[in-house]
Amino acid sequence: MARRLKIITGLILFTFVTVHLMNLAIGFFSLPLADQLRPVMMFPFSNRPVGAILFASVTLHMFLGLQALYKRNTLQMTRHDTVQLVTALLIIPLLVPHAWSMIANKQMLGITPGYFELFQFFWIKEPIAGIRQVLLLIVIWVHGCLGLFTWLRIKLWWPRLANYANLIAVIIPVLALLAFVDGGMRALGASGFDPAGYAREPFHSQPGSNPPTQPHGVSKPGKPDSNTAGITFNNGAQIQKPNDKNNRPVETDPVKIKQTQTFIGQVKWRITYGYLALLLAVLLARAFRLRGQCPELEVRYASGDVVKRPAGMNLLEMATVSDIPHANLCRGRGRCGTCRIRIHDSDGKLDPPSQIERDTLTRTGSAENVRLACQLTPGPGVITIERLIPPDVQPHQLHNAKSSANSVSPEPMAEQS
Repeated sequence: MARRLKIITGLILFTFVTVHLMNLAIGFFSLPLADQLRPVMMFPFSNRPVGAILFASVTLHMFLGLQALYKRNTLQMTRHDTVQLVTALLIIPLLVPHAWSMIANKQMLGITPGYFELFQFFWIKEPIAGIRQVLLLIVIWVHGCLGLFTWLRIKLWWPRLANYANLIAVIIPVLALLAFVDGGMRALGASGFDPAGYAREPFHSQPGSNPPTQPHGVSKPGKPDSNTAGITFNNGAQIQKPNDKNNRPVETDPVKIKQTQTFIGQVKWRITYGYLALLLAVLLARAFRLRGQCPELEVRYASGDVVKRPAGMNLLEMATVSDIPHANLCRGRGRCGTCRIRIHDSDGKLDPPSQIERDTLTRTGSAENVRLACQLTPGPGVITIERLIPPDVQPHQLHNAKSSANSVSPEPMAEQS
């Protein structure tokens, strides 16, 4: 159930991030067009029910990730899993300042800045926040793609779409980052600083149209832009924002604006520090759980390899940290069945299969003495096992085998003792 919830919440969040970055990527070609399309593209996520689902998905996905960290028996892992874990832990501290500030400013002050106003903020007023945004984009995209592609790589139809998906996975973030840089250069140009001649023309004009005489979002003296209100940047431009679609009035009292923004900043850091405290508590609880696991487990492979480690790790983790090649296409999620082993002997009691392991073993037609290495955590003692699937198995081989006891797997390997 936890794995299924993790997949569902991850898909919801990745869909939102993809649409958001696609909208920003359009800004590389035309920032005004990106602003115009923003309400349309983000419309599915702008209503309260979907907003509540997004918030619930972020919260649940975070807690499921912390639960997985707590249950980890070792922090020695593959590079793939290391990157996915590190990026997962970085998302909340990088996301909270931006997400909370945007939501709070809209709800409390009625301010919803356009892209150009955001670029002015990130490039002129708070460049550290701009760097944080770039890191957030990279971290959240890498984490999402690793999780999504790991889930999809064992699907029957995935090989036909993999090349296109890989191309899209590169194009979207690259264009989004280019739009961020391009918009930032033009914001700097509008402020009087001309780092690379970007003051020559604020934005890409549509074919056949006259170049705009004033940068988008910056008001001429005495003539506030109808699209803006209430934010002043270092270049002295007064940015005004209208009432939102619900006719919520924009706050204009400078004292109240300052008090509200101070409150927003305080809450932002409290949430961040709260998350870091929760992460520390999980790590301490994990250390407390593993503190007594000193007895040794000896794993003897039919090939002749012998591994001795403190008990507490599952057999796939034991193989990974000991550099023993072991198939695991789903990277230890219990879905592909390629880490199957045959148990020849064990002097300790083995826990029965979990539901996810039982389902996978049933689907692969496995015998009673066959288990999933990624799901089996033996206690102290000695266990003799045989790997059934070649370590270099490829995803397409899962679907090419003839109907047999291993109907959705390649031919079993012959591991000689």
